[in-house]
Amino acid sequence: TSTDYNFLSTREDTTCAITDTGALKCWGRNSSGQIGDGTTTAKSSPVVVDSGVSYKKVSVGVNHVCAITTSDVLKCWGRNSSGQLGDGSTTDSTSPVIIDSGVSYDEVAAGGVHTCGVTTSGALKCWGSNSRGEVGVGDTSSRNVPTQVTSTF
Repeated sequence: TSTDYNFLSTREDTTCAITDTGALKCWGRNSSGQIGDGTTTAKSSPVVVDSGVSYKKVSVGVNHVCAITTSDVLKCWGRNSSGQLGDGSTTDSTSPVIIDSGVSYDEVAAGGVHTCGVTTSGALKCWGSNSRGEVGVGDTSSRNVPTQVTSTF
């Protein structure tokens, strides 16, 4: 049987896609747990991530992934060397963890070692490596939690 998909993101050697029923599936390289299945074993075909949870958007970074559920909850997993997951730590996670609990998200973009998201109220937040100012908060200190980007400092 075939599966219909309605959202896709791919980068480096990892791919994630969301089915028309909201199931999130990932496959490919899994060296940092970026597949999100609780392991670091590469997968050559799609595996369900966070079974039973319905997703609407996903963004694959270099070694981490972030996705938004249909109830606007942001979750991230994979490599976290610079705080790019946004969970307040620099510890890798092989399974999805809720980020910025209680805040609803509409968009997310996972980069190399940083991530940005837009909340449903329109706030832009970024986190992770900030050595070149990529978090957009007026300095070059990394952040391991979502930090609001403002136009003035």
